[in-house]
Amino acid sequence: MQMERSAIFKDATQSEPDTESLLKRLKVLTFGLGCEQFDKWIDSELYGYKGEDVPEYRKAHGFLQGDIIVGYAQIKNTNLPLISVDDETRKKMLTYSFKEGVGGLRALLKAEQYLMIPWPPETYPTIKKGTNITEILSARLMLGITHVNDILTTVDNTILDILLELESKYGNLDKYDLDFSDKEKDEQMRQTIFQILVNNGVMIGNDNDLDKTNISLDNRKQK
Repeated sequence: MQMERSAIFKDATQSEPDTESLLKRLKVLTFGLGCEQFDKWIDSELYGYKGEDVPEYRKAHGFLQGDIIVGYAQIKNTNLPLISVDDETRKKMLTYSFKEGVGGLRALLKAEQYLMIPWPPETYPTIKKGTNITEILSARLMLGITHVNDILTTVDNTILDILLELESKYGNLDKYDLDFSDKEKDEQMRQTIFQILVNNGVMIGNDNDLDKTNISLDNRKQK
């Protein structure tokens, strides 16, 4: 007789799952398994990435926009070039690392707007160099809200993959009381979780991007 599917899968397969709740439940389910990298990933997704790099799926590429003066004319909400820097520097400058926990990301997603990250004034001379811009009044990095949706989708898919593996090895998950006493089976589960993290791109790399803060929202339609 086929085993009845665990109730948690009903929540995990919704069109808009409660990612924060699922992470907490997954943390309880795997407590005692002893998978350090996985535990760290869950905590980082729940409470935010503090002081460390983030996985690649949490990095988004945007474009620079600002309010400027050219001669005597003031121009608002115009795209700004970065012609005085090389391609690698430009890529890093236009890349933003989302460090918020999934709860904070979900709140941003509901806005269905652009995200605007204020650009530090000390970089204005770099932006102006090689252009006809007289003065930069303000500048901001613009990111499409779809980036946030992609992050949450990656986390949701990773949770689902791990839940399926847990159920296949330990049986129904409804009682939240898995028996981690079989050393060989537990080690296989740890290896499986690690492979899922690698396959889904959630392992943290070594590259650091410019850290920007103070996300705000913009009502204009996404490009």
